[in-house]
Amino acid sequence: MARIRTVKPEFWTDEKVVECSISARLLFIGLFNFADDKGCLERSPKRIKMQVFPADTIDCEPLIMELIAHGLLTEYSVNGSHYLQIPGFLKHQKINRPSNSNIPLPPQPDEQKPASGDNSLKNNADSYADSQCAHEGLTEDSLNTHGGLTDGKEGKGRERKGIKQEREDRAPEEIQDEENPQEAFEPPLGKFAITISWKPAPEFERRSALWGIFLGEAPGYTPEELQQFRDYWSVEGRVKHHQQWEQTFAQSLRSQREQAQRNAGRQKTATLAVPQPGNTIPDGFTG
Repeated sequence: MARIRTVKPEFWTDEKVVECSISARLLFIGLFNFADDKGCLERSPKRIKMQVFPADTIDCEPLIMELIAHGLLTEYSVNGSHYLQIPGFLKHQKINRPSNSNIPLPPQPDEQKPASGDNSLKNNADSYADSQCAHEGLTEDSLNTHGGLTDGKEGKGRERKGIKQEREDRAPEEIQDEENPQEAFEPPLGKFAITISWKPAPEFERRSALWGIFLGEAPGYTPEELQQFRDYWSVEGRVKHHQQWEQTFAQSLRSQREQAQRNAGRQKTATLAVPQPGNTIPDGFTG
């Protein structure tokens, strides 16, 4: 059931919002009305389209991906079902009369799940907020490869020896897969400027297809196209999130290839337009 929601004045100047397209902004506002009191809703582009854009021919999937890329939506799965959540929804919306919802909250660590039998909205919301704070307090550098906390020092003694022995016991192909940079790809965190070493994620061509840009077989670009993109944007100094740079790269590839096709068509037309010889005999050449 749709609900009345609030749009605060600072929404219009929010940095994440202004970087989105107008259609994505309008969709984001529309999601306020159809999300539950926890800011959650089912991840169904067709249903969202019928709710927010019932009379328009709009594909909501690229807009959802755009909002996710800008951090305005998060996606999660519970028991095989896919959902979306608006981060910070409870901070910006005043819920006077909470209503029941069948949509679950994002999964939480076992130690931070609500107590058994307590299904109130307040406890669920507080538990989720605590979970978010706990995750934000940890950085990537504070976790080791097994998910535990580390003080940043290397292991010594039997610990390092055990790791070495474990590595020696594994098959060579397993070690090769672990050292494959494509398998271990981790995009930079936060916003950053393009560098000469930047590259898209390994599944770039698949993600581009979700944005409505079809780049062909993997990786979806040539080394020359990637280098040209990096050379151009490295001197611009603009900063974006990794997925935003991927979207910009995909759009650039589509524009360049469409322009190349148009140029090739014009060149072919010009080649075929060969002037035909005239039938008029000049004066002085008649018999």
